[in-house]
Amino acid sequence: MFFGVIAIPFYPLVFGTFQLNIMFSIMLSIIMFILYDKINKKFLFWLLVFPLILILSLFTDWWVFGIIMMVMFYTIKNESARHILPPLVGGGLFAAFILFGLVTLSAFQATPGLEAAAQELIDSFGDMDFMISSMFFVIGIVCSSILLKNYNGERGKRTKWLFYIAYPLHLAVLGGIALALGLVEFPWF
Repeated sequence: MFFGVIAIPFYPLVFGTFQLNIMFSIMLSIIMFILYDKINKKFLFWLLVFPLILILSLFTDWWVFGIIMMVMFYTIKNESARHILPPLVGGGLFAAFILFGLVTLSAFQATPGLEAAAQELIDSFGDMDFMISSMFFVIGIVCSSILLKNYNGERGKRTKWLFYIAYPLHLAVLGGIALALGLVEFPWF
């Protein structure tokens, strides 16, 4: 969590928007897993806890898609399905969200009198270029199922702290490059 807090100022420089980063999605997932294990009546978890976690995840960079994938990774018992289904479902939901946005935006832009609504959509969700480029994100999610399917279950080298440090560091470097190139302005100055 500490490294997620360190990365907060750099996130808007790299992505052009303020959202809580992946470390907060992971924190919500850990809270969700603890509550899933502690609550004996699972219908209470699915009725009360899971919707609350989904609402909180709307403020993170992975939105509900990350939480849905995490809960699938945690609850699916079949190992083969656990490696394939979460990325496919998460990527599929994200793709459906993007396609819905593209179709809606196109329809609004093509309909006389709805130009203001189209502009409001663009202001809320980004323009078509953003939505189309997001499809590459979806492709990456879906392709991760290939890597996960080939995972042999062995733990790799113990480099945990390297990755924790690398996350805010790479955002700082990318944010510095964006500032130097004049692509963004530092929002706090």
